[in-house]
Amino acid sequence: MNEAMTTSYRKAAPIWQTVLRWIAVLPGAVAAMILAGLLFGVINWLGSSRFGDDSWFDYIWQNGMKAAAEGAAFVWFGAYIAPQGKKAIGIILAGLILFISGASFFFVVRHEEWMNGWRLLATNAAAIGMAIHVFNERTN
Repeated sequence: MNEAMTTSYRKAAPIWQTVLRWIAVLPGAVAAMILAGLLFGVINWLGSSRFGDDSWFDYIWQNGMKAAAEGAAFVWFGAYIAPQGKKAIGIILAGLILFISGASFFFVVRHEEWMNGWRLLATNAAAIGMAIHVFNERTN
């Protein structure tokens, strides 16, 4: 039997589903970013000690990890929702995070909000790392 005859092809999605998925890429990525931050906050609250004060290092660590989870979720879920071009969408979404945080960094320096600068750095690092992951793992 011919190999071409035995190959099964994936049925194309209807155009309305494809259009809705493209429309949902950015709102879905933002929703995933918000939910990742909330989920990290709940897990951190449940797993942390309720006795005594938190140290400065714990505060920095928790803010950085929450921001990293948000940045990674934004890129990964946005690329996951996109019907085609997942590699390009992952890179574009990471670039969008970098662009927005670059504009925000101006206000961080001007108002000396250094913890927000740390959060921006963690978000950028996670977004870049997840874009590299999406670029290496996705098939199209």
